[in-house]
Amino acid sequence: RSVIASDSKHIDLFTTAVIGGVSGMLGWAIAIPMDNLKNRHQVSLGQNSILSTLAGVLRQGGFKQLYRGATVVLIRAFPANAATFVGYEYTLQLLSLLPTR
Repeated sequence: RSVIASDSKHIDLFTTAVIGGVSGMLGWAIAIPMDNLKNRHQVSLGQNSILSTLAGVLRQGGFKQLYRGATVVLIRAFPANAATFVGYEYTLQLLSLLPTR
């Protein structure tokens, strides 16, 4: 926070949204290959081992095949996670205004 915040307490709305959007995209970029592999393994009804499912995917199109459909997921991830971060930060600010017992 101290690196980004101007008064080391509050980060502006735009910065919070960008941080949330980028972090969401990075999180999905890491998770998409495993999610795609899981989905393909589920479609095979567990008849193959996860390693043979992976081998089949790599045979079909290489590592790139594991990122199939990533564009839509990453485009959705930015606004969804930006809104989540903004909502979280502003909820914390509102809660800090409540009187404590």
